[in-house]
Amino acid sequence: WYLNDDLTANLIGAFFVGFLYALNFSYRFKLIFILGFCGSLTSFSSWMVNSVMMIREGQIFEAFLISLNMILMGIILVYLGYLTGKRLCR
Repeated sequence: WYLNDDLTANLIGAFFVGFLYALNFSYRFKLIFILGFCGSLTSFSSWMVNSVMMIREGQIFEAFLISLNMILMGIILVYLGYLTGKRLCR
């Protein structure tokens, strides 16, 4: 399944976004690392290309489920990363 790498990279990136956001660093530091590091780690564009390829192959429902799954899991992992970061900053 060709979306496994995208899913892994996006979910790891989502966790790090939440984690870095929770740390007690300057806005500039957060901006650089959240947009720079996490932005380069995640693979939104390849996720979109793979989704379009699935739709072209007639796998519309599967593409929708993968997208929904990635969004929901991403939100959960950002929150878990945030909680982890807050606990480490105590």
